[in-house]
Amino acid sequence: MLNSRRPKVLITRPKEEESPLKRILEEAGIHVLWIPTLKITPLEKPPFFEELVENLSTFEWVVFTSKNGVKIFFEQFLSKEKRDPFPVKIAAIGPGTAKALAEYGQKVDLMPSEYDSKTLACEMIKKGIKGKKVLLLRAKEASPLLKEKLLKEGAEVTEVHLYKVEMPDNLPFLLKELDQIDLVVFTSAQAVHNFFKALSENRPSNLQVAVIGPVTAEALKKYGIEPKVMPNEYTLEALALSIIDYFLKGGELCVSQPLIC
Repeated sequence: MLNSRRPKVLITRPKEEESPLKRILEEAGIHVLWIPTLKITPLEKPPFFEELVENLSTFEWVVFTSKNGVKIFFEQFLSKEKRDPFPVKIAAIGPGTAKALAEYGQKVDLMPSEYDSKTLACEMIKKGIKGKKVLLLRAKEASPLLKEKLLKEGAEVTEVHLYKVEMPDNLPFLLKELDQIDLVVFTSAQAVHNFFKALSENRPSNLQVAVIGPVTAEALKKYGIEPKVMPNEYTLEALALSIIDYFLKGGELCVSQPLIC
């Protein structure tokens, strides 16, 4: 599919047993180097957690914003005997999160048309949330945007931090050799921040970057870099296909514009 020189791509997301991003890229003949710039660390249950679960039916919405959050919630926070389908509506930020929920027998009632916090908030607001109770289950470092928008529209928001996102200790050492990398791939804002923190002043002069969506692109711009690749649909599969398209077109800009909500 690609020319004789195999492009070399660096993936920075946490490693997974099955990654559509890695699989699709490698099937297209792209050499994939995987160095996670994130370390996912589960947090302790808050003191009020058991009471919250007992009163789950008083909420209108339970919101998950990552498949990491889904796995940690069901495997480490929630006991097996309490894994029945939730008696409330469930919102998932994207198909990966929705698929993870389905594996635990949970039906998703809302998945936004654009897989980001801003669109999720907009579409929840359109359904009417004033005076309704919303439970956010997500990372400690998650963007405040979703919570702020829901509160502004009159929702009663309870937030539980399921995990924290840290920088791996050996990351600066692992990122020493970036000169042969054709494209660095980011799928979250925190991955961007950790990457540049680890590099310090040793940033390559001609860094080419692909991002999964506009939130990650905004984080990248803080370091003076515009992404070369951003897909129409903010999924790993769409990102992989956009990266392949980028290399097929000889490095031509492949960035879609996000919808305004």
